[in-house]
Order: sequence, then C-alpha cells, then structure tokens
Amino acid sequence: VFYHENSPYYLFHVSDSIPSVFAQTKYWHTIDYDTAKSSLPMVKGNLIYRDYWKKAQSVMAGKTPVVICGSPGSGRTIFSYALYASSPYKDSPLIEIDCFHLGEKQCQKIFKDDRSPLFENNYTILFKNLNALSASLQNEFCYYFENLDLTSRNKVICTFTGDMGDLIASEQFSQQLSYIISGFTIQLPTLNSRPELIVPIARSYLNELNQELPIQLAGFEPEALKLLESHHWEFGIAQFQTALKQLAIQSNGQLITADNVRAFLQSLGPSDIAPVKDPTLDLSQSLNDITKDIINLVLQEENMNQTRAAKRLGISRSTLWKKLQE
Repeated sequence: VFYHENSPYYLFHVSDSIPSVFAQTKYWHTIDYDTAKSSLPMVKGNLIYRDYWKKAQSVMAGKTPVVICGSPGSGRTIFSYALYASSPYKDSPLIEIDCFHLGEKQCQKIFKDDRSPLFENNYTILFKNLNALSASLQNEFCYYFENLDLTSRNKVICTFTGDMGDLIASEQFSQQLSYIISGFTIQLPTLNSRPELIVPIARSYLNELNQELPIQLAGFEPEALKLLESHHWEFGIAQFQTALKQLAIQSNGQLITADNVRAFLQSLGPSDIAPVKDPTLDLSQSLNDITKDIINLVLQEENMNQTRAAKRLGISRSTLWKKLQE
C-alpha cells in the first residue's frame, strides 16, 4: 500500500505458484542464461553479498554441491541465479525445482521418468526450499541422489530457509541427505544483522534506480536514512529494495525525505521484532530456567542464529536445542 495525495493505493502481486493446479503440473521449470544474468549486478554490487560472493566463486568451476541458507527475503534464489550465470555451466540450462510443491507423485516423475531433466548431464539443478520436504521424501532424495549419481553428473545447488545445521539438530532435516548435498555452504546474513550496511546499500541502489526509472533523485535527507537504518526489515534485502523503489516512485522532489520514509514505514504496519528482554537474570529460579534465560539472551544478541549462539556458549547446536526443549 502507498499513498498519493492522501489517498491509499493497493498493489497486489499474484505469482503463478499460487494456484494449486499449476503447482501440481509445473513443479519445475527452466531458467536460461539471459534470464539468470540479470541477477549478476544485483548480487555483485550488493555489499551484503560481497564476501560470500568471493568465497563462492572458487567452487563453481567443479561439481561440488552448493547449499545456500538464509531467512525469507535474504536473496537465496537471486544468489543461486548469479552463481549459475557466472559458472562454466551457463551454456546448459538451469533447472529450478521448488520442493515446496513436491509430493510423492511429483517426486517419482522427476527421478524415474527418463524425460526428466535430472537424467541430463552438466546441467545446473536448483532445489529450492529443500527443507520443505517431508521426512519420507527426504529419504527418497537420499536414495535417488546416490543411485543416479546426481551430484557427480550435474551442478547441484540447494536453498534452505533458516540454518541447515539448526534443522538437523532439531531433527527436522535428514543428516544423511545433508552429507550428500553439502560441499560448500553459504549462510546469507540478515539485513538486520548488518545495520551498518543499510545506508551504503540505499545509496548504491538509488543510483541503479536513477538509471532504471524515469526519475533523477539526488539522495536522501539525513533523517530519512536514520529511519531506514533503525527499521526492522523482517523480510530482508528483498523487502528493503522494494521499499526503496516505492520511495523513489513516490518522491515529489530531488530528495527522499524523512516524511516520505515515515509515511511508507507506517503503511507497513508495526514491526514484528520481539522486544529485547531486560538482561537481568532472576536467580531465584531453578537452574534449568536460569540456563534457558541465558541461552535466550545469547540467541537475541546473535539474531536467533543457533549456530553462533552455541559457539559462544561452548556447546553443540543439538545440546542447545535440547536445553531449550527441557
């Protein structure tokens, strides 16, 4: 929703993955190089991806599988497209399979039908939302990955919502399947964990918008940048870039003003970020409760990343998860 002359306008985006009939019949599709290469400037020019992009380049030449983890809006799919577009496999298509839509029937088709793209060689296979597979389908994936030599014949990229290690520790994902697909793992950071990058990303993206849109904006008011920096971007870099584009379109002057940003952020509704608790510990509780409070405090400081929290506490992820369940 955005406002023009005090009137609200509502913009809806309907993707073709919504209708169930479509999802059942079109659970994979082909991405060509020309489509994927448009993601390259978005990834290579984004400061939040810079270090991860450099590390990933060395593994794209071979058949080592790549796992990309991150929260919703962290840009896992865009990052995957960019990896494919910069790899030696770009002359062959990228096959994108969304595991969110896979059931037993669809799984049988992609692994048993000889017309399936998985029987080709030197393709790039992107399994999106691999963590959405049921336990039984995860077992089937293990069987077929090994028997079809999928990771030795093709370049396999898998994306996860969240942290794969945390999912394994909480027994929501198969450790055996993780061994098969894990060659190089990238954990994309949340935008909220890197607030110092919000201002440079905003300025950099505004330069791109000046070339893309029929407008020329000089920049931001200082207070507008402070508002963007202090906001909790629940859906990460994707939400942030969409917000900047809307602000650019709505701007009536040479600068994106604090009033523009304030009105836009109010239209998003209240942030869902949980308030940070008072760090004072209640020592009158039982040892188990005190331990849980300490773990929760460390988790909050680490933006709920269980891997980093466990490392700080000197325990394994599985131990951390079990203590939270006690």
